[in-house]
Order: sequence, then structure tokens, then C-alpha cells
Amino acid sequence: MRPFTTKHLLHLMFIPSFPSPTSALSTVFPSQQFGCQYSSHTYGTYIYFTSPNDTNFSFAIHTTWKQYYPIALRAALVLADFRLADAPREDDKHAMCGWQTLDSVSIKGWDRGDLAAKYLSPSRSSLSTQLTPEYVPTNPSSLLAHPKQRDMRLSTITAPPRTPPHQPHPNAETLARVHQILLTNYPGADIAMFILEMASTIFWAVALTLSLVYLLSYVTRHAELRKMRKEELRLQQPQQQRQEQSDGGNGDGDEDEGIELASLRRGKSEAWIVPAMRKLSFPKPCLGARKGGRGVQTTTVQREASLSGATLRDA
Repeated sequence: MRPFTTKHLLHLMFIPSFPSPTSALSTVFPSQQFGCQYSSHTYGTYIYFTSPNDTNFSFAIHTTWKQYYPIALRAALVLADFRLADAPREDDKHAMCGWQTLDSVSIKGWDRGDLAAKYLSPSRSSLSTQLTPEYVPTNPSSLLAHPKQRDMRLSTITAPPRTPPHQPHPNAETLARVHQILLTNYPGADIAMFILEMASTIFWAVALTLSLVYLLSYVTRHAELRKMRKEELRLQQPQQQRQEQSDGGNGDGDEDEGIELASLRRGKSEAWIVPAMRKLSFPKPCLGARKGGRGVQTTTVQREASLSGATLRDA
């Protein structure tokens, strides 16, 4: 399984323009040449090593994990008596190409690694030259010859040996040992980091989506509240005007009532007081006063007259 991390997602987001999906995928995942091991054209890590039992071969393990699993594989190869080698330069095409994939290990969809080997043939890279013993020329024309011609005369060119028609194959024991190393070493730490990275990416995507939804709902609700407040203010304005008008009318009535009450207090007419006094009940005369009944009536009339006169003077 090829881990697809957030690096590829960000890479896809920042691609300026691409004519087709194929070119976009080729930008994220560059195509690897057949039989070559360019680290810039693939995702993962290359581990180069040699075996003391197969000195004519160079081995390489390619794994898609980059953090902890390559360290564990290097340690396991050293413990199994393999020798680690340096990675070849990418500008050396002969060193980067010519690899043959011999084994691929993956368990339950999780990639462990791919084993490749390359046969190292002697004197294959370029023509080899061997200088002959130097001699003193006796011919004057040889002394006046061009320096390049003199160098060619002093050297002989030997052709490189031919490559064998059938490329040899590494020992089965070596391949079995490397296969066992790939089986016993589990990339648990890298898988955990991969799952954690994907979970964090999903979490932040969900959090960003929820934040945008909440912000949109808040803006919408705030706009609705402002609209409702404007409507309430528009409805309350006529009511306030009517209330002000009613309050103004009630104030004039109160002033009139106050004037009437003041006039009633200042001017008390006899027509209002005398009937009230007549309703007053006086105590009946005693039995002893029956003999002089006429005198009793006279005293009551005098009392009423005196009371009425007093009220008139007060008025």
C-alpha cells in the first residue's frame, strides 16, 4: 500500500494549471523509468547494501515508509552480516539504472519493501586505456609532431570485455534471508504515524467545516434579529404618537378639574350648606321641657338662625 499523506494533498492544491488528470498525477507521482531507481521520481526510501556471499551483486530495498521503518531495516541488515552501501548519484545513469526487481513483500495491504539486485560487471562503464613504456623518438618528424599525436602514439586502446549473454542470478539463500528480514520487521510506528496524520487531517477538515457553518448561521441569525428589531421600532412609533396625544388630552382635563375644585372650595353658597344643615339631627328635648314647649321651639329656631348667619358671614 502506498501511503498518501497530506504532502500530496497540498501538492495537488498548489498545482497552477494542468491540462488533464494524467498530467496532475504525473506531477505528484513522477513516472519512474523501468529498471531505474531515481529517488526523486518515486515516494519512499532506498536502502543499498551488499552481501559477502554475492560479491558481484549490489542489492537495494525500496520501501514506501520514510521515518522509522528504514532505520529498523538498516539495523536488521547489519545484524544479518550484510554491508550497507552508499546511494549512487542521480547524475550517473549507469549506476541508477539496470536494476532487476526480484522480490516484493506486503502483508494485509501494508507494504514492507521491494528487493532489487544489479549485476556488477567489471570495466563496463567506459573504455580503459593502458600506457606503454615511454621511449625517446629518433625521427625528427616525431619531435615536431602535435602533442595529441604524440600522446596517441604513446598509448594503446584496449576494448572492454563483452558482457555475458545471460545475466547471473543471486544466490537463493541471500534472497531468502532478505525476505525473512522484510517479514519479521513490521512498520508499526510508521503505520501509526500515517493513521494519526490522516485522522488529524480529517479532524481539521471537519473542524473547519463546522466553523464555517457556525459563522454562516451566526451572520444569518444576526441579520434576522436586526430585521425584527427594525420592524418592532416601526410598529412602536404610531403607538407612541397616539399615547402622547392621549396624555396631552388628559392633562387639560386635570387642569379643569383642579379649577373646579378650587372654585368649590372658595365659594360655598348657602344653597349647598343649608340643606346639609337641615339634615343634621338634634337631640329631642327632655320630658321636663314639655311644659314650656313654645320656649323650646323658639330656642331651636334661634339656633338655626344663628348657624345660618355664621355661615353667611364666613362666605
